[in-house]
Amino acid sequence: MILVFLSALVLLLSITSFFPSQQAYAGDLCKQQLFTAQEWSSLVTKSSSAIGEEISSKLNGYRDVVGNCALKIVHTTDSVKYQKTEPVFFAPRDGGGFIYAFVTHWYRDVFGGVIGKNLVTKITWEIFESKHFHAKVVEDSSIFAPGQPEELDNFFKNLLPGES
Repeated sequence: MILVFLSALVLLLSITSFFPSQQAYAGDLCKQQLFTAQEWSSLVTKSSSAIGEEISSKLNGYRDVVGNCALKIVHTTDSVKYQKTEPVFFAPRDGGGFIYAFVTHWYRDVFGGVIGKNLVTKITWEIFESKHFHAKVVEDSSIFAPGQPEELDNFFKNLLPGES
């Protein structure tokens, strides 16, 4: 009887880890911008390639913060354990601007670390004419679909000064 009770308790705890967390991405780090208003106003006077390089440099310096915050927006359960974000890749965008690609590795903890799976989420962020254009999940290895696309887009939009 005790074994049945304990089994039911473990099952209940593992199921509740798939429900959204209230504290999923409430941290102050997720609300910071990459540049101060003064840095940004100075940067946007430079060439397009210089702007692209500088944004890439900043993103790579903060890639773990950005990757973790973005991950917690699209997968809002307590079972998500952030691992790392690969160096940010960027390339020119057709029609001008740049596309930045984030490859974030994470672990879905199902039974308190006993059972889980390593997963990857890929996000692209497009910047056009020195302004946020669009951010979206382009690939995700989880069986649970990524959510909150508008929230993700707003998170990236708010990384640049004057875009709030």
